[in-house]
Amino acid sequence: MQFACKNPNLIMWKESFAKNYGEEKLSSWESTGILVVNGIWKEDGKRCTLVNIHAPNITSHRWDLWETLSALAEQCKNDYFGIISDFNSIKEPSERVGKSLSVNMRDIGKFKEFIEESQLLEMNMIGKRFTWYRPDGTCRSKLDKFLVNEEWNRKWPSQKLRGGKRSLSDHRPIFVEEDVKDWGPKPFKLFNWWLNKKSFVDLVEGKWNSYSITGRASFRFKEKLKCLKGDIKHWKSEHADNPDPKI
Repeated sequence: MQFACKNPNLIMWKESFAKNYGEEKLSSWESTGILVVNGIWKEDGKRCTLVNIHAPNITSHRWDLWETLSALAEQCKNDYFGIISDFNSIKEPSERVGKSLSVNMRDIGKFKEFIEESQLLEMNMIGKRFTWYRPDGTCRSKLDKFLVNEEWNRKWPSQKLRGGKRSLSDHRPIFVEEDVKDWGPKPFKLFNWWLNKKSFVDLVEGKWNSYSITGRASFRFKEKLKCLKGDIKHWKSEHADNPDPKI
């Protein structure tokens, strides 16, 4: 495990996933709250750039940051490129609710303009609506986001953000995870050319009705599939006229 730290940001990565880009594995700006890590994604040899930010509280300083990040996004448009963490800005008025917390429409406009001009996409967050909470609970906002470019989105199209449980911080942690459903092992493979074989259709209909299994409907269905798998395997060995020898 390697890590890069520039207060208050931290990025950690496994060496098995990424390697150094040339001789330089870390580059960072002098501006407070910005950490940039470049590397090579070992799976395909493509450059990957991850930016961890803690945007300033002063509005004009945030706008300067958007210009810097927009230039970086253009520079890294062919990389897997992402910006994550606390943007200190919201994209829509609905991302902020509570008492005595104003909504700066000009700041919203500048933030949206930055995202659009940089051709970035906001990763969807599931589970939670807000990421920042005032200690007394009277206000909350969605300040933490993950913006990625099209290259990143094509590489990992099923990634989602998940909001974690709050602890000592007034920010909720966010986790990037693959939104892939694991339905377990498949009962059997079915190739379209089998359906053109009358012997296959007759086999399935005849065998399915011949199985005598008791229990709940879901259990009977599962057990019938297991039995059918064996009978199909036997049928396939007798009908080896496969249209594709690679199958």
